[in-house]
This record gives sequence, structure tokens and C-alpha cells, in this order.
Amino acid sequence: MVLALAAPRLAVAQESCRRFGEPRETGALQAEALKESSGLAASFTQAGVYFTHNDSGDGPRLFAINAAGQALAELEVAGAEHEDWEDIAMGPCAAGSCLFIGDVGDNGRRRAHVTVYRVPEPKVGAGSETQAAVQLDLRYPDGARDVEALLVDPRTGDLFLVEKTEASQARVVVLRGAGRAVAGDHALTALGTVEATPLVTGGDFEPLGAQAVLRDYGSEALRYAVTRDAAGQVTGFVLLDHPSVGLLGEAIAYRADGLALLTTREGVGTTVEETPCLEPDGRQAGAAVGPLAEVATSAPERRSGGCRGGAALAPLLLLLGGRRRRWLFGAARYEAPRRWGAWLRRRAPWLALAVLLPAAPARAAEHHVYAALAGEVWPTPAGGHGVALLTWRALQAPGGGTFELTLNTDTLAVTYRDLCAGRLCFGAELKGEALIAGLLPDYFARGQKVAAGGFNASYVAGAAFGELRLAPAYLRYTATVRKWFFKTAEADFVLPQESVVVEQELAATYWAFTADPSLYEPHRLSWRTEGLGVGVRLGVDARLSHDPWGLGLENDPAQVILRVRQWARYGVRLADRLRWQVEERFAWGRGEDDLTRDRVGGMNPYVTPLGGVPWAAFVLGDYVAGRTSLHVRVYDEIEAGAFFDALAAPNLERDGSRRVGGAIGTGGFVDMRWGAWQADLWVGWAPGLSWSVHRSHVAGWLALGYRFI
Repeated sequence: MVLALAAPRLAVAQESCRRFGEPRETGALQAEALKESSGLAASFTQAGVYFTHNDSGDGPRLFAINAAGQALAELEVAGAEHEDWEDIAMGPCAAGSCLFIGDVGDNGRRRAHVTVYRVPEPKVGAGSETQAAVQLDLRYPDGARDVEALLVDPRTGDLFLVEKTEASQARVVVLRGAGRAVAGDHALTALGTVEATPLVTGGDFEPLGAQAVLRDYGSEALRYAVTRDAAGQVTGFVLLDHPSVGLLGEAIAYRADGLALLTTREGVGTTVEETPCLEPDGRQAGAAVGPLAEVATSAPERRSGGCRGGAALAPLLLLLGGRRRRWLFGAARYEAPRRWGAWLRRRAPWLALAVLLPAAPARAAEHHVYAALAGEVWPTPAGGHGVALLTWRALQAPGGGTFELTLNTDTLAVTYRDLCAGRLCFGAELKGEALIAGLLPDYFARGQKVAAGGFNASYVAGAAFGELRLAPAYLRYTATVRKWFFKTAEADFVLPQESVVVEQELAATYWAFTADPSLYEPHRLSWRTEGLGVGVRLGVDARLSHDPWGLGLENDPAQVILRVRQWARYGVRLADRLRWQVEERFAWGRGEDDLTRDRVGGMNPYVTPLGGVPWAAFVLGDYVAGRTSLHVRVYDEIEAGAFFDALAAPNLERDGSRRVGGAIGTGGFVDMRWGAWQADLWVGWAPGLSWSVHRSHVAGWLALGYRFI
């Protein structure tokens, strides 16, 4: 009945667009007060009129513009406040057509509820204020989320919010019947996930309601076919293709006839761009609507997308250039570079210019800062280790990629990634670890720490990588050059040689998790998994020096080392408050020593976990391990539960035999989240280790993390 009351709309296409062309500039935003166009919606009833608004920091007002960016009106939204408006959509309501304004921004995930204002579509030129807005206070089904995309179904008036996440699957929640909902509190319902690019910033339904589109900061959007049930309600979104859109913007809207996508960018006087629908013969489909008819239709030269032009790839070309390019491909014929300092000095100015001055439009980066403190202790043998984490991440950094600076206890890493040309992305990393690399100061045998077997290890490493992103599958190649340094106080201990190692790794990943902050926010040290992820990494290392070292025969490495690492995680929601998780890890290596073998033990996320035993109690090259855990949501974002770990490996006792041994661990945990905070307490017990000096072990793990920005 609500839809039957809707006023007549503009004529729409008789069928959905089959193919979109390339974006073209149609004009520039002319309103001086419109500094951060964050959302965009096409009028249902006024030809060529679009409504937009500023991001956070403005008052409750709308701007009416046309596709040429000309300012048509500025409207105060009566009865509304502006905390962080992120998106706007047009949809059906009792008044005919209404604007739905999403005050949903929450980068820090601190808001207990978010707000959507529904206001009848204002008539441009009729006044400077809208009718009074209806305030809908919305609560997520499982805690605060970072959301910037709002869509309203033109058929049913249902309202959808799509999470802004770095994962390839974005969570979708819905408020059914938002077009007729009364003011007050409303609970959102989880609809599932949608395949997405990282950091979705806006979206829209086409006027027919058969398709929808989402966009991020990049030059490609994602278009979906909409699935519906027998009652006509949307049940899901199936990815169709990736239309090209304007670069470095947040807002997107279908034109009122469904035959074009319009995008805006943040900044005073920035361009407005349109991606037209194409006929099968390549001609633009449909006539321009309203003021668009006055805009020249000749398409400008297409900008380079993704990698932002050749300059953005220059860092990788520089790293791979020169006569020693064969480092990455000819491990057996590796030639060590000399005069590293001179090599870096020659290339550093060009590297800096290539990163900081790429051919890309300027945009302020989006910054995030994360921190965590954690520690694990065990009484037998008495000991403990800790983690101090500080991460600064800049999205859309100079060059259009992601810059990350991480200090993790003794490790400093500088990474620049997400330089993309379509689905192919590149990056580079410089990394160093001091004194306790691989926790080699701790050497355990038969469950007992052997002081004489420990020593200090450090390294510096540089890596370049490329990734083919075919979500939910990913293929990544990484080439690393690493230089090791060692030190010990034991006079009779034979140290490894301070060798240069060339490492090559090919990794394949299937990533189909429901989006959760723990998947991409480093301060959340405990994952909450729903969905499936599987990965395998194949590595080949080549060392310049590879003589035996240490206390025994376990460390007699080969010149060429082969490594296989495989992991899997699966999580499923059994009931509203009950989840089950399982994870598995497998390792195999040939020619390895303790510099490349995995660390096993403890309950922290940086090693293969085995609850109860000391952190990194085992140094293993061949093993299979698993964990299963049951998670009960006790209250709000607080989970508690129990876990069980199991491990099987040859030479578990570090006595040189290939006899397979096993170990188990079990315990309980509490995982607490409130806004940007996360705290975890785990207690583990490893019973019945008959071969160990200590027949059983107990350990505890406490972690506290916070997202500042």
C-alpha cells in the first residue's frame, strides 16, 4: 500500500543495463560549501536533480546539484543532527519518494547505535528547509560496525547497510520496511555477506531494483544482480562485473533512468563523472536526462586506474632492476651484492620520488592507528613472553596504495601495498627484527628449557610482492632478500653463519569469511571466524652459507631449502549466541634448520598454538596441528568458551629420531569487545606429556588492544 501511494516517477529504462562504458567528466562541483561529497542520490521526480551532502564536520544540510556539478539549492534538514553522514539514498515512502540520510559513520566502531533520517524528497526552489525528518535509530545484531554504504530498495523500501572492511566479503544488514517505519529504535537483521572490494564507501539500487552497485575509493565499482524471494524481498547480491567509475571518490548513484552511474569526489571544485550504459554496438544507451543534455558527450582521455600510472610501479621496477635481477629467479647461481649502502644511496632519491609523487589525483589519506599489549606466563619451567604492538596504517596514501608502519615488540616493518592495475596488485616491504628473531633465545627439549641452546638472532629483509586478486581466491608471489646476524654468550656454541638468504614464495588463498574486525585490525589478537579460509604457501630458500651449527645434528641446513605451509580455518554459527570454530595447520620442509622451522606452543596468534605449554616450546619443520573451540556470546560483545588443541610431529622430543609423538592442550577463554577495545584472557593446560621432564604444563595469556583512529 505504501508503494501504491508513491508519486509518479521519472521514466526508467524498460530493462537493466547490460554493459557500462568508460567514465567521462560531466562537470565540477560548484558549491563552495560542498567540501566532502560523501553520498549521492538521484531524484525520483525532478529530472536531472541529485542530492548530496558533506562528510563529518558539517551541519545537517543537503545540496541539490545537477550532473554538471552546478549548485541548484542548499537545504537544511529539519529535525536532524550531523555526526558523520556517509551516504544518502532515494526510496519509496508514504509521501511518495523520500531521502534516506545515513548518519552511520563509525571508523572507531564506538557508536552503540547509528541513525538514518527519512525526509520527503524536497522540491528544488520551493524553500531552504525540508519537512521534518523521521529519525530511525538502528542497532546492529552483533555490535558496532564501520559502515559508509546505504542502499534503499526501490520496490519494497527496505534499507541496507554494507560494512566498510578490508576483507573480500562485506557484511550486509537490513531494516525491512524502512519506508514506512516509525521514528524510534529498530533492530537491524543480518542478511549475510556480499563479495566486495576492500573499503566499500557507497552504493545504490538501480531504479528497476534488479541490480545494485557498490564502490570504494578506487576506479572500479562492483555491480550485482539482486536475488529476491517469492514475496519480492531482497535475499542476496550476485556479482556481475566491475564497471569503471571516477577515481578516488566515495559517492555513487544510478541516474534516474538507470542508464548511467554518476560519481563525485571529495574536495571543493572536484569533478563529477558519469559512466554511461552502452548498447550492444557500443553506442551510449538512452538520452541524457534534464541538465545532462547540456553537457558535451565527448569522452575525455581515460585515466589510468588502479596503479595510478607507471610512476606507481617504479618502486618495484627499481628494486628488481639492474644486473642482479637474477637474485629473484636463479637461487642456485645467486651472487651477493656488495656495497649495500652505495646501492641504496643511488636508488633512494628515485624510490622516494616514485612513491611520493605518482601520477594520481590528490586525496587526504585515511589514517588508522592500532595498539596492543599482551603477555603469556607459565610456572613450569618458569617463564614468560610479551607483545607490544603499534601500527599506523594510511589508506589511499600518496600513490593511491596503503602505507603501513608496524612496531611489534622487537620487529619494525614498513610496507607499501595495494598498487593495483585491475586485479593485479603490487607492494614492497622493508623489515628488521632485533635479538629475539624467531625466539631463538628459548630452546626447549623434552619440555625443559636448555639455556645453552639459546642465542640472539637478528635480521634485515627487503621484499617485493605481486598478487592476483580473483576474490575469493588470491595468488601471491613474494621475493625476499634477508641478511641474518647472530650473537651468543656461550663460548662453545657454534653459531650459524651470518648469511644472506634469497627467499621465494608462492601462496594461494581462498578467503570466504564473513567480515569481522579481527580479520584486518591488528590490535584484535583473537579471531571470530565465520565462513571458510584455506591457504597454502610453497617456499624455496637459497643460502650463501649453510654449515652445521648449534648443539647437535638438527641444524645442518642445505643450500636450497624447500618449505610447504598449509592452513585452514572454518567457523559456523550454530545458534544466535553459539559459534563453533576449527583451525588446522600443516608444515613440511626439506633442508631446514631452526631459522626456518615453525614455532609451536602457547596461545598467542604469532605461533602455531598449543595451549598450556610454554610459548614456542617446539621448533618443528614437519607437523600437523589443530584447534577446535566453542564460543558462547555471554553478553553483547563478550564471548566465553573452551578450546582443545592437538599436535602430531616427528622428533617431538628433539632427540634426533623420526619417531612420531603427540601433545594436547585444553582450556578456556573470555574474549571481550567494547567499541574500539578488545581484551582476551586464555588459560591452557597440557596434560599427560609422559616424555616431558614436567608431565603437565599450565599457561595463561592476557591481551588488551585498542584502535585509536
